[in-house]
Amino acid sequence: MSVLDVLTVPYELAVRTRHWFYRHGWLATRGLPCPVMSVGNVTVGGTGKTPFVIWLARQLQARGHRLGVLSRGYRRTSQAACLLVSDGREVLVEPQEAGDEPFLIAQRCPGVLVAVGTNRYEVGKWVLDRYPVDAFLLDDGFQHVALARDIDLVL
Repeated sequence: MSVLDVLTVPYELAVRTRHWFYRHGWLATRGLPCPVMSVGNVTVGGTGKTPFVIWLARQLQARGHRLGVLSRGYRRTSQAACLLVSDGREVLVEPQEAGDEPFLIAQRCPGVLVAVGTNRYEVGKWVLDRYPVDAFLLDDGFQHVALARDIDLVL
């Protein structure tokens, strides 16, 4: 048995307990006043979530939606609670500040706002206070249960 196997058991127990608290109302799920679509997976990495988010963002934008993409910004160097990667007109930060995936989304989706932060509810509120967004996509958001979603797309 490896060290990772030993650490997996308490981690899985903690995750299951946290999800149980959300399902039973002991922890509150908070919603934003616009549609939120989450793209995710039950595993980490390598399933095409970010390319799908880019494709979906382009499709929704082509249908007239003013879209925002929210991401945790995995491996980003910026510790800002909310970091605007792109205001929809230009990419505002470097890839290391934002994380590779949000930066890629910002590059590939001109006209789409991209923001990162650990608390996607707070980031979404921050965006809505400043920009005319009418829907959000969550990149890798399936396991982020604190933010209510209208649609979960699991790849």
